[in-house]
Amino acid sequence: MRDILDPAKLAELKADAENPLIPPSRRVAARLALRELREGGAEAAELARMRRALLGD
Repeated sequence: MRDILDPAKLAELKADAENPLIPPSRRVAARLALRELREGGAEAAELARMRRALLGD
């Protein structure tokens, strides 16, 4: 997932998640998006490991 996300957008999400000058709802939304990206990446990696194990790759 991270590979298809624009690096500028990822940097913007990270900045929004920590910026106390923007509305709290936007900070929360940015944090949730970053968490979903992390969890999605971990899930994809685990699925790839399971696939390799099952297929003997």
